[in-house]
Amino acid sequence: MAGAAAFALVAFATQPPGPGLDPDAASYVGAAISFARTGAYRIPTSGWAALDTTETLAHFPPGFPTAIAAPIALGVPPIQSGRLVVAISAFITATVVGLTLDTAALGLLAVAAMFLTPAIIDEHLNVLSEPLFIAILVSVWALLPRTDLFSRLALGLLGAAAIMVRYVGAGVVGATALWVIAQPREAGQPASWRTRFRDLILATLPAAVLFKLWTSRHAEIRRIAEYGHFYATLRAGGSTLGDWLAPGVTAPALRWVVAIVIAVLAAQAIARAWRTRPRIVGAALLIVCLVGVTVVSRLFADPNIPFDERILAPVFVLAEVATVIALPWAPRITKVLLGAWLIASAVISAGDIRAALDDGNDFAGSDWRDSPTVAWVRDSAPGRTLYTNWPVVLYFQAGRSSHGLPPVLEPLMLHRFGDRLARTQGLVVGFNVKSPDAAPPDSIAERLRLRQVARLSDGTIWALDSAASRGAGRPRAAAGSPETGSAGRDKS
Repeated sequence: MAGAAAFALVAFATQPPGPGLDPDAASYVGAAISFARTGAYRIPTSGWAALDTTETLAHFPPGFPTAIAAPIALGVPPIQSGRLVVAISAFITATVVGLTLDTAALGLLAVAAMFLTPAIIDEHLNVLSEPLFIAILVSVWALLPRTDLFSRLALGLLGAAAIMVRYVGAGVVGATALWVIAQPREAGQPASWRTRFRDLILATLPAAVLFKLWTSRHAEIRRIAEYGHFYATLRAGGSTLGDWLAPGVTAPALRWVVAIVIAVLAAQAIARAWRTRPRIVGAALLIVCLVGVTVVSRLFADPNIPFDERILAPVFVLAEVATVIALPWAPRITKVLLGAWLIASAVISAGDIRAALDDGNDFAGSDWRDSPTVAWVRDSAPGRTLYTNWPVVLYFQAGRSSHGLPPVLEPLMLHRFGDRLARTQGLVVGFNVKSPDAAPPDSIAERLRLRQVARLSDGTIWALDSAASRGAGRPRAAAGSPETGSAGRDKS
């Protein structure tokens, strides 16, 4: 029943104009279409210097695109395939949690806590990999205490699935490895080291093999270094925790008081039940390993990892399940506050669902669906090579693969970009909304002396005219650039 309710909630909340289309969804959906049709994982956007408007999937693992590809192969439209996978993931999560807890009442309460949490419901409103990852995560959590050979092998396969859906799944594999090494097979009967070693191999080898096969040919190479500004990331993570623990409380001082009180009471209940509830131990181990992998990745692999709701949603799920398990040991005040927290979370989540149904999330929103610039591209640019500051928009709303624009206004880069424009007879499609991944399109157009083809309310189209193309690639020097020797400074 809980699984069916979760499926129905997600199916209802993601009906048109949903599901929401996060920027990452272009990679997921595009790679799924490519895999279903050709057996290769290619995404429908590329950098300005690429020869093709598609690139090999590298930033994300292939698990979620593979899941989306299955309904596509059966004839389901691509975005609806993503929506279906997210709804099925919600069904699995709710069913596993509902069946694993000691009583039906606790199971229903845990499912309600998860699917009323704004951070978690928001992930299920969009075509994102997190819902599938959470479904795998709770399945691993449910299997940890089981000691039979089949369960250990299932843990290994689920760990492989976790790391192929999100690289942070390495934390799931690590937690599983620690569990099978340290956990006795039966109460009072420690397993032999031979048995523990066998279980360790079963639980980790599938993930290690799949991860090596994938990353040896597809994953992008990240520079391992020590990245700074971690304090800012921690502050953002603290804000995310505050939103989770004190939903709807906007006054900063009160918000933190509420968050700390709820966190302390939940921790107190968990501490009371810790020794008698091994599933709480399993949830805590998974949380520690997931957070550890995330922190290490932020410090040494990717400085752009934010500690936002998307990153922390799996941790919220495990913490909420552990808290519900511990409720029978909690004082009355904890139960009352949990009820108030559920009501506040439900109000916020209902507002998020209403907004998604009214207008659509992210690139499914009406501003992008009804964009005059997108309409111009659909009607007036068939067969033209496109360069834009928002390739994702053109993919979802115009059905076009495109190149990105240069990320900075560096003279040599602009010179080469001008050459590329001349060779491809391409169009620059600049949306007024600023992109973090591209230099301002109007500045690029000014430097390269591009001809304005069309000006719309939300964007502009430029092309390199024939006169400029004869000297293409030589951008006009800006004030303060090395070419002028001026003491002025570029304000672009």
